[in-house]
Amino acid sequence: MRQAVVVSEFVAEGGELGKPAARGINMATITIDVINESLEPQNFFIFEEPADDSGEPQVYSNSLDSEALLPHATSNARVTFLIQESDCQPDTIFYVQTGNYPPGTVVNATDASINAAVCDATSGCTTFSVTYNADGSWTVQAMASPGGVDGQLDLPEPDEAQVRPC
Repeated sequence: MRQAVVVSEFVAEGGELGKPAARGINMATITIDVINESLEPQNFFIFEEPADDSGEPQVYSNSLDSEALLPHATSNARVTFLIQESDCQPDTIFYVQTGNYPPGTVVNATDASINAAVCDATSGCTTFSVTYNADGSWTVQAMASPGGVDGQLDLPEPDEAQVRPC
């Protein structure tokens, strides 16, 4: 299992840019299991929705994880966020798409998000089972571990025995 670590720092109201407010650090782990049910080996990559849509025709993001899967195989990608506690919540929407974009590679999010699987963690979901079906469509099942309050992402790492549907 690989881990992609994304560090996001947000300035709380009244804070100065570059000088975060003196608050705690929250950590959230998002697990995205990709299942390849197609008849061919597939490359999959995961990227996050950009935090700011500048209104430009093309918006870019970075690949967080990439893996080649044989038919009927499952990955187990984990994305860990270290988030400065603040008055704003980051965009925590992830996309899974076919293609070969190694972690750190710039992705044209505008194009790559078309017909991609969407994993929306803004509601407190922390675990996603994403199936790439034989017909090229996606099925996404979202789960959350117990203890989440109001969609906050400071949930403990999910234990499979305690995971519940969102």
